[in-house]
This record gives sequence, C-alpha cells and structure tokens, in this order.
Amino acid sequence: MRLIFSTFIRIAPAFGAALLSLFVIPAAAQSVAPPSSSMAVGSIAEPPQGYLAFCGRHSDQCGRAGAYMAESAKSRAVAMSSGDDTVHPASTSPGISGQKFDWQGVFAPAAANRDLRPTSLGGVAGTLMTASSFPAMTAELWKQLESTNRVVNGGVRSVSDAAHYGVQDFWELPFQGGGNAGDCEDYVLQKRQMLLARGVPMAALSIALVKTSWGEEHAVLLVRSAQGDYVLDNLTPWIKPWIAVSYNWIKWQSGDNPEVWVRPPVR
Repeated sequence: MRLIFSTFIRIAPAFGAALLSLFVIPAAAQSVAPPSSSMAVGSIAEPPQGYLAFCGRHSDQCGRAGAYMAESAKSRAVAMSSGDDTVHPASTSPGISGQKFDWQGVFAPAAANRDLRPTSLGGVAGTLMTASSFPAMTAELWKQLESTNRVVNGGVRSVSDAAHYGVQDFWELPFQGGGNAGDCEDYVLQKRQMLLARGVPMAALSIALVKTSWGEEHAVLLVRSAQGDYVLDNLTPWIKPWIAVSYNWIKWQSGDNPEVWVRPPVR
C-alpha cells in the first residue's frame, strides 16, 4: 500500500499536467489561425427574403442593397399615405408573412450575369477578387474573431422565429432589437455587425446558408482573408476553415458585392 501511495505521489504532478494540457492545448492552438483556402463560386443566387427584409430595416448593414430597400420602403409608405390602394400594407415588410419580393430590381446587374462562373469567392459580374484583396489573417484579427464569436454565442439565447416573433422567418440583430435572443441567422447578423464596428471590411464578412449533415438548413458567418476562408458558427465555439466543417454549402454573399449572393460550382 505504501509503495502504491509513494508511486502515486511521484506520478501525480505529471498526470495532473497531462490532464491540464487537454484543456490548455486547444485554447493555445486557437491563438493562430489554422491553414485554409478560398471557396470557389458558381453562379448568381437569389438572396433570402429574410435578408431583404432585414436590409429594409437596417440599411447601414447591407451596402447598396440596404439603401435601395430603405428607399423602396419609404416610397411604398408615401404611396400608402396618399391613398394609393394599389400598395398592400404587407409590402412594406418584404419577405415577412410569406410574400415574395421582386429582387431583380435590386440585383439586376448581377442577374444579367447569372451564368457567369468565376473561379474564386467574390468574383461576380466580371470582377474577380483574389485572396490578396481580403485582409490578412493577423493575430489581432483572429483575436477579434474569437472574441466576437465567444460573446455572441454566449450572449444570445437560441429560439426559433416562430416562438420569438410569431412568423416563420425573421432576421434581426439580437443585441439591438431581438431581446438577446434569436436563431442561427440572428447569431450571424450580430457577429457581422460587431466585426464591422471593429473595422473589419464588409467584403470580408459573408452570410452563408448551409445544410447540416442531419438535413437542417443553417446559417454561419464566413470570414474571408488573404489566408483563406473561416467559419464562425453558433453550434461550436471553434472557428474553423470552411473545408473543415461538415456542411453542404447552399449560397452566400459575394465578396466584392455583399448584396449579391452566389452558389457553389456545379460538380
């Protein structure tokens, strides 16, 4: 018994250090971005209706599309106030309650190039963005991504749109108008907003729609850098290279025109 106890005393520090390393090593490994690559782009895709409606309420978050949507909503409101009965009240909130929004007016230049098949993320309408067009994945940027991912994942309560807003699909910023709650798109919007406020360029931040391995539609934030593309996800605390996540990519925002959405290449 004494021998066993003595042996345990000698090996306990080493065992404890090894056990501690299980927790320390993953955190340390995340201080440097793992290698990644740039995603390939196929053809132009139709933007989600929930995103268009969000742009109508938050024009500052959507570039030219947001400005267009805000102006369009204003025009409809003026028409309604003047007694124009051709404008339905529901049209002031495109994408909500199931109505379809005519997105071609916003994205006509991109729609004209629907069959264009650029070879890397961000190339649409004849403009190809190379990896060098995106910010370098510095230690400081990686730290910002980790901090933002941690704050939003821990600060937002996961709840469906049906339970939270009473509609099937509604995109909102959880920390501004969502009562610190939301679904996967809302996590993405909040992370994107915080990173924009920290100086990360809009072209480097892409909302992406994917399908999980269990068949559920999901949204993640795709961050593009000169070293490749990375995924911020509310389902995991780890920031991963896009190739390391087990999702089927449906569509995402283009790099040089965040209001333009693209699909992966046909294989």
